[in-house]
Parts: sequence; C-alpha cells; structure tokens
Amino acid sequence: MGFTLPSTAYLIGVVIFGIAGFVAYWYGKKKSLPAPKWIGIALMLYPYAISTTWLLYVVGAGLCVGAYLSARRVISPERPRSRSGLFVGPHRHQMQPTPPVVTTEQLTQWAESLLHINHLNTLVQREIAAKSLTSAADLSERARKRVWTLLNEMFAVGAAKPEGYSEPGTASKDIGDDA
Repeated sequence: MGFTLPSTAYLIGVVIFGIAGFVAYWYGKKKSLPAPKWIGIALMLYPYAISTTWLLYVVGAGLCVGAYLSARRVISPERPRSRSGLFVGPHRHQMQPTPPVVTTEQLTQWAESLLHINHLNTLVQREIAAKSLTSAADLSERARKRVWTLLNEMFAVGAAKPEGYSEPGTASKDIGDDA
C-alpha cells in the first residue's frame, strides 16, 4: 500500500527527543524562561515534520543544544541570583569574560538552515526514487555542507563537541567525514 513503518532508531529518537522536549518545557515553565519552554515544545513536535532518521537526530541535537544553552542563559543572559533571590555579582578579582551570546538573528538563521537541510533531504529522496543518482549525490553534498556549516557555527558559540566527533578528512569514519 506504500506505507512503511519507521525504523527502530527513528522511534528511539522520537522518544528521546520527546522526553528531552518535555524536560526543557517543564524547566522553562518552572524557571519562567521562555526560550527553553519554546524549544521544549519544538523538540516535542518537530518529529512530525521529519521523516528521515539522520535528520531527526541532527535537528534534535541542535534543538537540545539550544535548550541547554538557553537554560544556562547563554542565549538569554540574566543577572545571576543567589538562592534567596537577591542579585549577586562577582567581586572585581573574580570577574570572568562573559560567554558568547547567541542572538535571535543567529537562531533564526540556524532554523532556516535546518529547514533547508530538510528540504534538500526531500529532494534527495525524490531523485533516488527517480533513479537520478548523480543529482541525488549533488543534493546530498549540499546538505552535508549546510550541516557542517551549522555545526561549526554552534561550536563557535560554545556548543560542546559530541563524543566520537572528528573533523572531516580525519581517519575516523564518523558522520560528516569527507571520505
């Protein structure tokens, strides 16, 4: 009939990112932080718009990084508070450089990149179905470059490199290698 069930990896990703979204939403609501709350909603809903497993994990990881950074107030910084709720600040000898701030414009660009990657994935699937493998390979390469650009931008603002990460062209055969 043309209907296929999603893979086990896809279903596991949906559950994991759904739970992460619920936690981010709950935390944002509890702490009155709008960014983690809305990112949590996005984490719970975006799997309905993405049909491929690898893209599910890329988008989910990006949203989880955004939720983490916003919860740590890197995205929306605020003056620190003590447990009693009073504002506190470091003494002059304890001053440290402020972490990089991700702007709304940067987040919007990242969201547009994720949508573009999703669109490229759809086009790749259509080209493969039409047995146009050269065109599919070209589209896949465009998506890969867009993913690496987005990933490096996230690293530039403080995202931690995941376990098993390797730069393109290294001996490891992880996601994103040129080989």
